Amino acid sequence: MVDDALPFCCLHVRVPRRPYPRLWNAAQAAPTEPKTIGDHLKRRRLALHLFQSDLAKLFGVDIMSIGNWENNSYDPSGANRKRIIAWFGYDPIHENKYPSLKGGKS
Repeated sequence: MVDDALPFCCLHVRVPRRPYPRLWNAAQAAPTEPKTIGDHLKRRRLALHLFQSDLAKLFGVDIMSIGNWENNSYDPSGANRKRIIAWFGYDPIHENKYPSLKGGKS
């Protein structure tokens, strides 16, 4: 009769989990044709569903720096620019990663 005392002991509840953080605001707009390193940074961050605080920890900077870069208020310094380029895997300024489709040849 011990087995009948707790009939729910082998019950497994499965709940679908979100593929992004709980507080994620998906209403943020990513630049469609990024031109600056800040535009590229925001586009990649939103594609990976990361918070600005996540990038700040990753690059070892203040969260306000990430916001300033994404708003194109300031450009990242040399050391930070190298970390960002390494995270991208390409240089967004010298390599036209997202060419415009409007102008024919690029």
